[in-house]
Amino acid sequence: MVTCSGCGKPIENIPNWLSGVKTEFVCNNCPNRSTKNIAILSAEIERQLSGAAAAKAGEEDADVEELADDEADED
Repeated sequence: MVTCSGCGKPIENIPNWLSGVKTEFVCNNCPNRSTKNIAILSAEIERQLSGAAAAKAGEEDADVEELADDEADED
């Protein structure tokens, strides 16, 4: 039986093959829970990636505009 490393309550939803893994399991309702849910972490990562992509796209747009200005100055 796998138990919560924070409060010691048994966690029933862990498959038997996973119970042998050397890691700490934390139940969802643990008052001592300091870790984040995987779904929340995934959403944060996606938000960071989309923000980085938008920033990079903004940089690329600026470079194209600068090139157009440079070409106009040369003429």
